[in-house]
Amino acid sequence: MRVLMRDTTIRTTTLPGPSKILPVHDKMLKPAPGTPFSILHDGLHDFAPSWQLPVLHSIVVAYNMRKRFTKPEHTFIQKILAHLLVALGGGTLSALLTARPVPLFTSNTLLPLYLTGHLLIHYTPFLFPLLTALSPLWEPLAAIIDAASRTWALTHGLDAFRAHVQYAHLSRDAIVGQFALGVVSVTAGGIIYKWSASPVGRYTWPGWDFGVVCFVTGVYVAYWDSSTLGVGKAAGGWVGPWVREYGGVVGLPYSVTGAEMRTVCMALMAVGFLAGVWAPVVAGGGGGATGRTVGRGTTGQGGWYAQQQQQQQGKGKKKGDAKKE
Repeated sequence: MRVLMRDTTIRTTTLPGPSKILPVHDKMLKPAPGTPFSILHDGLHDFAPSWQLPVLHSIVVAYNMRKRFTKPEHTFIQKILAHLLVALGGGTLSALLTARPVPLFTSNTLLPLYLTGHLLIHYTPFLFPLLTALSPLWEPLAAIIDAASRTWALTHGLDAFRAHVQYAHLSRDAIVGQFALGVVSVTAGGIIYKWSASPVGRYTWPGWDFGVVCFVTGVYVAYWDSSTLGVGKAAGGWVGPWVREYGGVVGLPYSVTGAEMRTVCMALMAVGFLAGVWAPVVAGGGGGATGRTVGRGTTGQGGWYAQQQQQQQGKGKKKGDAKKE
């Protein structure tokens, strides 16, 4: 079943069978209370708009920056600018590309909250050593925080792009544009930082998290775009029986609206990021919070990045030895 929000109605497509236009009812839009899906749904939509998520996300970004990229010779300004680029660079770039207000300049709280997280990690004596000691617990939690922050930015950014007053009639049908914009909005900052920080990994595949973001963005774009309804029906025919059989266990609603789809995307992204944390070999050595810079606008680059440097150093040593001989 695939449901698309259109003003005060939803379009319900049941497989097989024609589409029907039905009125929206509160019971139809809300997942069953007390289930894992409803807890995730309520947690995301209550927690993400608050001030706590930016602070926690800023702590996640600063933690990974300090652990893997910050050097003693970096100045205070250099660390602050790198932090803001990684955390907010993708959202800022996507807003500029689509002539939308830049959140960093239109919010009175965003910059102070992200600076707070940075200062806590770099200038609080006990916090960074404590998180490092608790990394087996902290880094999976950091991956979930990262997934919540990126999902919120990704979905709301695409919603604003499709609803833009001047070009909404064009953006709604621009599937490729929506996909590219969504990926840029939550990965560009980290990619720019990685490619500019070292020539070793420049213009290469960004890492495991980038693939996860691409997959989730494709799911969200396909959900909203009417031209992909045939693909959605084909996929629904394959997964539909599984959803009907096991979806009720976790509380997945039969009719999925925009809010529920945002929750599904967050769950998919969190599972993908956690896979990188717990299986770094599968993730190409650069997935998850253990091997990447985490944050809105970032992508996998930590362990993979270190491997690339070691390979380049090994090649340099071999060339030097050959010249000596």
